[in-house]
Amino acid sequence: MGMRSPRATFQPSLRFALLFIANLLILSQLFNWLHDFFVDVYMYPVALTSAELLNALGVAVELDSSMLPRGFCDFLLNGAIYRIIHECTGIFALLVLVALILAYPTSPLAKVQGILIGLPAFYLYSTIRLVVIGLVADASPQWVELTHSYLMVLVNLGFSLFIWIYWLEEATDRA
Repeated sequence: MGMRSPRATFQPSLRFALLFIANLLILSQLFNWLHDFFVDVYMYPVALTSAELLNALGVAVELDSSMLPRGFCDFLLNGAIYRIIHECTGIFALLVLVALILAYPTSPLAKVQGILIGLPAFYLYSTIRLVVIGLVADASPQWVELTHSYLMVLVNLGFSLFIWIYWLEEATDRA
């Protein structure tokens, strides 16, 4: 059994990378074209569910959805306004995950299964993410910026990698 040449292993990697970049470009265009759709079916439900969970946990939060046509909504909590935009919902990390799944060389069925795993996982994760930030805002408002801008960015990355690796293991076990 001979060793594979570096070129033989590089070509599939290059193909994957190029497909991933192409998928990102396509998904970013779809996001721009379907912005209102993503507001209605992803951002608003995540924000609404988060607000309801926070209220159930005893954190008085009001969701102001009057600005949804402009692409955002607000949490009103302890006299402060916390603007919820797409970045707050993890939608871009979800789109990166979808681009990774679509680029990976496996069957169309495995890709559909990966997306069907990722969508509800990200919806749940994004809801919990907003709840955690809401809990921080209620308990220690001075920590919101650090939690939101740094900690949650790392958690987004970790969660995306977790779902990606989970799906990879599932997709390659079936192959």
